Amino acid sequence: MEDKREDLTSEKQRVLLERIVADLSASEPNFYYQSSSDIAYLIKDFVGSNKTLNVEDREILSPLTARDIQLLLSIR
Repeated sequence: MEDKREDLTSEKQRVLLERIVADLSASEPNFYYQSSSDIAYLIKDFVGSNKTLNVEDREILSPLTARDIQLLLSIR
């Protein structure tokens, strides 16, 4: 049961991260050309400072480190 909950959380994190990547790439033309570590730090900053994320989304993403974000984005 715990494994299913962790899988569901990981999937939610991945979906949210992909949505944030799409939002950031639409607003920053050079976003696509940045390194994955730079993108992970930008996303981490976005999660911490963005007021448009709802509380649930922020709670799902806030425990992630920049390295966690980088790894989740690399898994497809």
